[in-house]
Amino acid sequence: MIACILVITIHVSAGYVTNNMDNPSFNFIVGNFFDSLSRICVPIFVLIAGNLALSNIKNKNYKYYYEKQFNHIGKPLIIWSTLYMGYSYIMNISGYLLFGKELKLLRPLKSLILGKPFYHLWYMYMLIGLIVVTPVLIKIKEDIGEKTFFRLGIFCMFVSIPISFFSELYWMTKFVIYLGYYILGYSLKDKKGIINNKILIFGFISSTFLTFILTDIMVKMNMDKSLYFYGYLSPFVISASLFIYIYF
Repeated sequence: MIACILVITIHVSAGYVTNNMDNPSFNFIVGNFFDSLSRICVPIFVLIAGNLALSNIKNKNYKYYYEKQFNHIGKPLIIWSTLYMGYSYIMNISGYLLFGKELKLLRPLKSLILGKPFYHLWYMYMLIGLIVVTPVLIKIKEDIGEKTFFRLGIFCMFVSIPISFFSELYWMTKFVIYLGYYILGYSLKDKKGIINNKILIFGFISSTFLTFILTDIMVKMNMDKSLYFYGYLSPFVISASLFIYIYF
């Protein structure tokens, strides 16, 4: 539920950030604060997904797992993708007929091919890749053991940072940069007692504060129009996500 609320917060605060970047004001500061606080939402969803999927030994059966996920995720995704494409066509054609805007009939189809028939659905198309590799990951976990699987998650996380920074992956391969979160969601599920709760909360607060202050500095110095520190695989979003995940 918390992650759901944070997704909504991002979409509300985003306008305050992007509309005030050229002339940062109080509105930008407020938007940046809530946006920085909410950046853990997508990582938390992936961590939870990895926990649930990789903990269930039945999911290593390809036929069982893929049929289950097609019914739970595949069918709704097809329906909603179709509805959003229809909505995009209606808005496109209405804009052309009523306001003389440029007619772009291929844009909705192109967006579908790129794995985001509407901007927020990118996550579901990325999730398909994680679903596909889940049975493989469970078998790897059984072969290499829990400790090595945990190290694999750490390795994937570190590798994902430069990949996400230097490249924009096509949706069919986008899941690769989220493998670290997915694996660690499983491997960290029983780690709460190892780290003191006060340390976890302090780590989350300081990581979030660093995202906030570094974004503020970079924007005011006109150095970061891409808002790098908001990235789901930027260092302080990663640390904030892992700290709060372990805490809960």
